[in-house]
Amino acid sequence: MELTRRTVTPRSFAVAPGSGAVPVGSSACPSPGAAMGRATVGTAATRRDVCACERGFELKISGQICEDVDECQRLGGHPCSQTCVNTKGSYTCACHPGYSLEPDGHTCKATGTEPVLLVAIQFKLLLYGMRSLKEDILATTDKNLIIFSIDYDLVDQKVFWTDLGAQSIQWISMDMKKKGTMVKGIKADCIAVDWIGRNLYWTDGTAGQILAIQLTAIWRGKSEYTVVLDNDLNQPRSLALDPLDGLMYWSEIGGEPQIEQAGMDGSSRKILLSQGLGWPTSIVLDQLSWKIFWSDDKFHCIGSANLDGTGISMLQLTQIKSPFSVAVFEDEVFWSEMKTRTVQRMKKMTGKNRAVLIKRLEQPYGLKVMHEVLQPRSSNPCLDTGCSHLCLLSPQSKGSCRCPAGLLLADDGVNCVPLKESAFLFLGLPTVIMQIYLKNLDTSHGQATLPGHRILPFTNVNQLASMDYVVQEKVLYLTEWNTGDIWLLRLKDSGKLSWRKIISVEGTVTDLAVDWLSGNIYWIGSENAHINIASPRGQYSTVLLSGSLYRPTRIVLHPPTAVMCFVDLGPQDDGRGLIESIQQDGSRYRVDRRGIQGLNLFTYGQGMMFWTTVDDAQISKVWYSKAELSENRWFQVDQKIVDLKVYSKLSQQGSNHCSKDNGGCSHICLPKPEGQTCKCPSGYYLDDIKKCLEAVRCSAPSQSCKDGQKCISATQVCDGHADCLDGSDEMDCTYPDITHSTPTRKMPESGKRLTAKAVQPLQGTKSTKTRSPGSEGMNYPVRKMLTPPIPALESKTPETKEGGQPKDSHREKLLLCSSDFCNGRGICTMQGELRKCNCLMGYSGDFCEEAAHGPAPGHIALSLTIALLVVLVILGAFVYFRREQKLKRNRTASSRNLTCHKENDQEEENLMNSETFVNEAYDEQVCLGSVFEENRG
Repeated sequence: MELTRRTVTPRSFAVAPGSGAVPVGSSACPSPGAAMGRATVGTAATRRDVCACERGFELKISGQICEDVDECQRLGGHPCSQTCVNTKGSYTCACHPGYSLEPDGHTCKATGTEPVLLVAIQFKLLLYGMRSLKEDILATTDKNLIIFSIDYDLVDQKVFWTDLGAQSIQWISMDMKKKGTMVKGIKADCIAVDWIGRNLYWTDGTAGQILAIQLTAIWRGKSEYTVVLDNDLNQPRSLALDPLDGLMYWSEIGGEPQIEQAGMDGSSRKILLSQGLGWPTSIVLDQLSWKIFWSDDKFHCIGSANLDGTGISMLQLTQIKSPFSVAVFEDEVFWSEMKTRTVQRMKKMTGKNRAVLIKRLEQPYGLKVMHEVLQPRSSNPCLDTGCSHLCLLSPQSKGSCRCPAGLLLADDGVNCVPLKESAFLFLGLPTVIMQIYLKNLDTSHGQATLPGHRILPFTNVNQLASMDYVVQEKVLYLTEWNTGDIWLLRLKDSGKLSWRKIISVEGTVTDLAVDWLSGNIYWIGSENAHINIASPRGQYSTVLLSGSLYRPTRIVLHPPTAVMCFVDLGPQDDGRGLIESIQQDGSRYRVDRRGIQGLNLFTYGQGMMFWTTVDDAQISKVWYSKAELSENRWFQVDQKIVDLKVYSKLSQQGSNHCSKDNGGCSHICLPKPEGQTCKCPSGYYLDDIKKCLEAVRCSAPSQSCKDGQKCISATQVCDGHADCLDGSDEMDCTYPDITHSTPTRKMPESGKRLTAKAVQPLQGTKSTKTRSPGSEGMNYPVRKMLTPPIPALESKTPETKEGGQPKDSHREKLLLCSSDFCNGRGICTMQGELRKCNCLMGYSGDFCEEAAHGPAPGHIALSLTIALLVVLVILGAFVYFRREQKLKRNRTASSRNLTCHKENDQEEENLMNSETFVNEAYDEQVCLGSVFEENRG
């Protein structure tokens, strides 16, 4: 900032009257500098010499040394109009840009156009030239109306005023050629123009609000203004803006008069002054002195203070009787006087030079000084925000998007959406669903009453168990306790409800989640530790995850990324009352809340955490908090809360690989981050990668393989031969081992009695010895990696005992080769003690279970070789079979009597294997973390 400077030079010595000054440098007075002089004082009898200092210096206590005086800091000094810079023995005055220093070296005057005092005199707008003293009428309204508050915008050359009688804000161009109305149906006590952010603010003392509207707004029967502040406002009166810093100031004239400060978007609110105020009718900012001035009708004074609330000063004159409005310009303060119907001025720091500028029969109200230095140009931060409606300035030169009445800000923080499309909380109560818009949540710490809400009652629901909602389709999915039904409830705009049962299962559906992109429905039932899935509207269903789960309770989906998270409870709750979070890649684990007593339900949305607690008196509370803040708020609910979820229209947007045409799948499409997988419901099998065919129907006593492609007899199950194409007849089987006696235990899912040592690990599955993750001796399934069930009855590595010695291979010797082992599509050969299939042309896989998609190199030569081998094998087998038949029967019979042996607990392996297709998109080790943080609305 360049300052206009002028130095004031000292002119004489500061000595006592009648004393004679002694030249500088006299031997009687030390001379540390040119500011030393000497004087003789006293009578003839007591005459003595003393030292004296030039003006701008003062004598120290020693009486011999002069030190510089800081004229700029002397109380009551105010030597300069704007800026004072101390120098040695003197000081320098400087002026801000837009001002020039007067010849007196002290006073700063504004440059440029003539400053004009804009005054509202009852029903007229008066322009008063502050240099020329010329008066002009800018506008005249109906004599029955009152122009109460005024302001101006030099960018568009407009003057704005509020009319109490018409309850409107109007404007007129400064050339008097255009005029218009911005808004109607409002009660504005004071208006203020934001010339940078291009908005107009006003206070409504009756409603206790501060509001804003765009400067370009035109009344067309509906106004798009926004409420900036309405919390804890008693009776806001006057308003002053500082757009350069994004701050606003206002006065309260209610039971506790005070002056407050906040960002122009309502943020960072604080009390500036709360003492020494009577009835502050008007406030104004002085950008030059960094002070705020106010008129006080109760104390009959003009007060001022620094912008941090310090340095309070009051000017009380007998001529200040009932000040209404106040303005500041250069070194003077102006005010309108109600009782004398005048406009007066005086020096803003001393109260001197008071004068009456305007005196009329009509009553003067609001006044403003119009000059370009009072509305300095600056860049508009709102130009970069992209707000759909209004943008309000905030501190640190930022813009904040806001919405007009009836609209709410969406998750993206930019667009405004209708109230019905904004974010809301669904509380599932036993017989109703309560909808609470997040904008209605109170900012107080706790309340025993419910915030603004609406109720969706169900006359035919006994007790709600779980729910989910698709916002775009206005479709609610819900379940009841003690029934296995999933209902689809369509919420029509007419208010009517359309019910339809889409799924029926055994037991109770304890939790459900809907993929709102593909339409798939996921649920957990009370009968089995499964996570199930159904196609849209429930036409087809199947088990998605099983075997590795203990007690699944909650499902959370994020369809755009095709990620599913679920909660699987252990044998007991540790009662720590924690809310924890983690990133999707497993990093950044942290505890967000701890020590929550009675923690029950939890959900996350719109950057906020919601959870419920139930105390010993069975009182339910809903808690909510911003994720990054430690402050928790709550409201009380008098009923049991059974479910809790957050929704918004903009949060349910995006796509995945199943959202269009069911991903090309004929029945069930499972989305994955990198694509999709088609799956068949029970009674169907996958013919190719996308098409399901109906499974064969087997007549008793035969049974179907799991893939539905073949019927087998009961004797073919666990007989050591893979008779099914998918090998399902040899899954979860045990085989005799003549070297040990092994106890059996019941399989948790199928009810079969099996030995503790299961069949060799399925091909592609890592075999690990695991212990149950609970107290010692607990027998429940251990979660492990799920892999597709590929049949393989022998491991390529022989089993070993604890000492590392090979186990008896008698079991392998009993499993002779047959065409059934290779599914009739190849020849079984023995390689040592292991069987191997040489598949016929067109088939592949360890058991020739896969149909090849084209002829592979060497298949023709292999087929010819196999044909010759078949002849040789048939001849050799006939001779060998007759010789070994008797020995085989004896050996088999003896081994069937030796089926029990005992092993150490440390070698016990988990018997649970996945019997379902695995979708890699749904990894039980992934936690959703902050997936929902970008989705605010």
